[in-house]
Amino acid sequence: MRKILFLHGFFASGRRPMAYALREAFDGQISVLTPDLLLHPTEALTRIRTIINQKHPDWLLGNSCGALLTATLHAAL
Repeated sequence: MRKILFLHGFFASGRRPMAYALREAFDGQISVLTPDLLLHPTEALTRIRTIINQKHPDWLLGNSCGALLTATLHAAL
């Protein structure tokens, strides 16, 4: 099954309404990973890279600060 890694915004979590809405919208079609990220950007990026290496998502999707982290990861490729 294909996977989306959703990166939430600053002071949010992977259990917020947007994460639930994504999981509900793709239920049974695409797995949506919604981890809780650390507040410090360097620590968050380290955790995200670990998740990417373990789960191999097909897409990264970010909201607010999560979008900045997504762009940062993309620029590093």
